[in-house]
Amino acid sequence: MQKDTEDVGADPRYPYTYAADVIRMTAGYTKGGTKISRSDASAIRQLISKVMGLNDWDVADQLASYYLDNQDKITDTATKDFMAAKREEGD
Repeated sequence: MQKDTEDVGADPRYPYTYAADVIRMTAGYTKGGTKISRSDASAIRQLISKVMGLNDWDVADQLASYYLDNQDKITDTATKDFMAAKREEGD
């Protein structure tokens, strides 16, 4: 789903914060939260963009769109994964 200019301008988190968050959620959780920071997730996205020869904004846009299109399912899965990590670490 490609965001139009009006949508992008309306949400300052789009696309980079959403892209980082979907990468962080994919990386998994510890009892303290996600295993990697937004900064780490952004560095991973930037490296992938560079290696693949893709425009970084376009990669972030695709990841952010995926996150927004699947937000309920992703959040539900992430919550379950986080709770499982807390249980596994005895909290």
